[in-house]
Amino acid sequence: MRKQLLSIFALLLGIFQIYTAINPFNTLAQRSLHVGGSIIICILIYALSIKKIKSNILTIVDSVLIIIALIGTMYVNLHFERIIYDLGYARPTNLDIVIGLLMIFVLIEVCRRAIGLTFSVLTMVFIFYAMFGNYFPGLLKHNPIPLSEIGALSYLNPLGIYGSVTGASAGVIAIFIMFGSFLLYTGGGETFLKVSKIVAGNTVGGAAKIAVVASSLFGMINGSTSANVATTGSVTIPMMKRNNYPAHLAAAVEATASCGGQILPPIMGAGAFIMAELLEIPYLSIIKAAAIPGLLYFVALFINIHLLAKKLGLKPEQDEKTERFWEIRNEIVTLIIPIAVLLIFVLLMYSPTLAAFYSIMTVVLLHLLKGLYNKNIKSSLYDIYKSIVDGGKTVATIGVLIACAQIIIAIVGVTGLGLKFSNIIAIVSQTSVILSLIVTMLICMILGMGLPTVPAYVISIAVAGSALRSMGLMDLQAHLFVFYFSVLSAITPPVAGAVYVASMIAEANWWSTAKSAIMLGFGGFIIPYMFVLNPALLGVGSYYEIGMSLLIAIYILIIFNVSLVGHFDNRVSFPKRVVLFVGALFLLSQNIIYVGMFSLAVLAMYLLPKIRKFQHSAR
Repeated sequence: MRKQLLSIFALLLGIFQIYTAINPFNTLAQRSLHVGGSIIICILIYALSIKKIKSNILTIVDSVLIIIALIGTMYVNLHFERIIYDLGYARPTNLDIVIGLLMIFVLIEVCRRAIGLTFSVLTMVFIFYAMFGNYFPGLLKHNPIPLSEIGALSYLNPLGIYGSVTGASAGVIAIFIMFGSFLLYTGGGETFLKVSKIVAGNTVGGAAKIAVVASSLFGMINGSTSANVATTGSVTIPMMKRNNYPAHLAAAVEATASCGGQILPPIMGAGAFIMAELLEIPYLSIIKAAAIPGLLYFVALFINIHLLAKKLGLKPEQDEKTERFWEIRNEIVTLIIPIAVLLIFVLLMYSPTLAAFYSIMTVVLLHLLKGLYNKNIKSSLYDIYKSIVDGGKTVATIGVLIACAQIIIAIVGVTGLGLKFSNIIAIVSQTSVILSLIVTMLICMILGMGLPTVPAYVISIAVAGSALRSMGLMDLQAHLFVFYFSVLSAITPPVAGAVYVASMIAEANWWSTAKSAIMLGFGGFIIPYMFVLNPALLGVGSYYEIGMSLLIAIYILIIFNVSLVGHFDNRVSFPKRVVLFVGALFLLSQNIIYVGMFSLAVLAMYLLPKIRKFQHSAR
């Protein structure tokens, strides 16, 4: 019964998201139905399961939670005019408060089931801070907010559960998740993997490079690094292990590559659209700014994998079944056309939501035509059904997390925590701007622990955004800085959700995998500092400035990777690795004099042993 209900609700939510992409409901109705449907689906997916308790008790518990979600959803729709037009959220009734508190409880419980305790505890910590702010020291102190007020604030206030980020979740994020699901279930997933094998399979470390290409393509249309690891890792990790990659390294490659998909334009795991919404700037401006950093991330990752493969003596991927481009040309065309439709409509200044809708319709049309041609229309219709149902489930999981994140955002706004954090960072920045950036980085990674990309990003920017802007960063610099470290929290201990999933698939040691993932993804930790110190990497400035900055950035990343891996054309000694690493840190300023002097030193360090060896052999 539960599975049938799950399929029905997921199908309904998927259809709702596709329909409202072209015929949106009023703001509160669309957001509340999105959140309510998401809660119900997540309760059905993550049904309570505790040993020694009778199954009918479990059913009752889940049923009560579903009823609360239904009441909470219907209530705001029935009282729409009072809440919006009469500012009912400013004068809440007792019933408003009770339902609001119940909805908070349900959201926290559903998030606990979906991704574990971390996020639920974080939400409760913020609620505790709101209620007992008068006991906190110094700048963190504020007037306490009663629990009743928190209930009304979170439920009815425009900052709360149905706030602007939930609006983006109910609109642009949901439709892009549906688009990704349609691509995946209509054969796009297999095509991604085949293309990856063709592009990277015959190179040194080919198996890992295949994983990078495949995971980046999947990750671009998937809003969760951990979910992406689970999807692609089940194929790529065994493939790497077959090619003699240590289990922990295979898992680390997959986790790091899946992170990269979240920062890769044009979709960035739907993060680009949220960023455009928050900054109130065109989507194309986000893509332009994120293009070079995204490219640099994968350049750094490929360099690292290449050096590691040479160091470990790993050969190209051994698969005699690898096809050629011309053999899969029809599959590639059916994959490229929907993505091309998406980009064309965006370039024609259509809304991203509408562009995604037309792309979905293109996928459906092409897949039905394929079914007719192959005389297998039933299979094509079933693929479309699976696309909607699976897309609805993914939308629901992201939806409840974002709704819960809105509770934190509301508390940050009401308590002024963002401004308080800004003041703390301002004090630290008087000592060192870099130190302030490091503190901000750590805060973002802590707040993003265990969360999918978008919730991690919106919480982090709510807390740290003001601080970064107070340091003189442009809005785009601040948002991308926060976005990067929100994404990288997926491979950063102590939670490291993507690492956990990958290590489970690889049957590898979690800690060894985490260390390798940080080493492989080290470029991702450095790139945000690069574009903060040099805005040319965000496309600001002349073509000459941008080009030179890009070349120097690649050079710096090569130096970092050589120092971390300890290999170039042969082994690099530890003292040399230390010199290279420290020197690369100084190069982050991209001062041309430093770059020139360091390059001469590196050249001398590289050539002198070879000259001595040549002279010795000549004797």
